[in-house]
Amino acid sequence: MGYPVLDPLAALTVAGFIIHVAYKIAKEAADDLMDKAIPSTVVDGIKDFLLKEPDIAMIDGIQGRRMGSKYILDIGVSVPTFYSLKHTHNITHAIEERLLNNFQDLAQVNLHIHAISADEEKIRRFNILEGILVESLSEELSFHKLNYNYTSEDESISLHLLFHRDISLFKAHEIATALEKRLVETFPKAIVTIHMEPELTP
Repeated sequence: MGYPVLDPLAALTVAGFIIHVAYKIAKEAADDLMDKAIPSTVVDGIKDFLLKEPDIAMIDGIQGRRMGSKYILDIGVSVPTFYSLKHTHNITHAIEERLLNNFQDLAQVNLHIHAISADEEKIRRFNILEGILVESLSEELSFHKLNYNYTSEDESISLHLLFHRDISLFKAHEIATALEKRLVETFPKAIVTIHMEPELTP
């Protein structure tokens, strides 16, 4: 076309594309060979999922590496020390299976169990309980006579809700039912007892 300089420029452009694609392929291959850690977004999603498991007291650590297009995870979690070996074995396999079913990027999960004392677990659960109750407080609602029991045999929550004296019975029952539902969802093994009371007239 009368512009000889275009030929080497076109060759350089094509070479640039080839180098760029080659770099991406080489980087992906190197990441696989060097067991690159899994992305933080994946780790955060797994943490959120595990913290909703009622048997897990805390997450001690998550490590992962790539295997092809998927990831292999090593997860350390703590459960109450009074759990039996059989129960611990069963929940370990159940949680591993739920992780594989809910996260398609996972190829393998290895769950490592550690023990946490019953007292530590009771404090952790009671703090969660208090947080739920504080979130539920409003001008119409307060509580007292909170009793929380947590042992290897059972778990129970009982409290008295104090309502504004002018609130309707329907509304009070609706609030108490919603709170009970939330407590049961958070503490699925607990027996929850809620008593409704009108506040005392000043």
